[in-house]
Amino acid sequence: MTGVTLYKTHLSADPPKNANPTISGSGITKPSTFIGSKVNLSGVNWKVNGQTVLLALSTTCHFCSESTPFYRQLLKERGSIHIIAVLPQTVDAARKYLEQHGVTVDDVRQAQLDSIDVQATPTLLLVNDAGVITSSWVGKLAADKEAEVLSKLRTPVGD
Repeated sequence: MTGVTLYKTHLSADPPKNANPTISGSGITKPSTFIGSKVNLSGVNWKVNGQTVLLALSTTCHFCSESTPFYRQLLKERGSIHIIAVLPQTVDAARKYLEQHGVTVDDVRQAQLDSIDVQATPTLLLVNDAGVITSSWVGKLAADKEAEVLSKLRTPVGD
């Protein structure tokens, strides 16, 4: 069986030799070391934020734009969860993009997405108060995966 894998913005019939891919629920390849790894995003106080959702997006990603209705729903149902948007574009460009799509988050950060181990956009990372990724979702999510995200946000930490 022949397949094609998307790595960052490159299509490849074979994954890079250093990649350790697994398939996420959305069918997009991501490193298997994702869950349990610490997020390297300077200036974020994970302890104060508590449970946090990182929205790794790009202003040039059409799947990100198509997913904004879900992000608006996520914001309505998040409870006390902190939400940070991380984009490779400038903070001003990112804020404008989010504003145009009606997505109001707690914080907007500029970072190269590979610096937080994100290989594709959109990616949602659920991060605990120690800055460790506890769950992740990659790509434009189907309705069942959106429901899974919302369910995880409603589950108390430690359950």
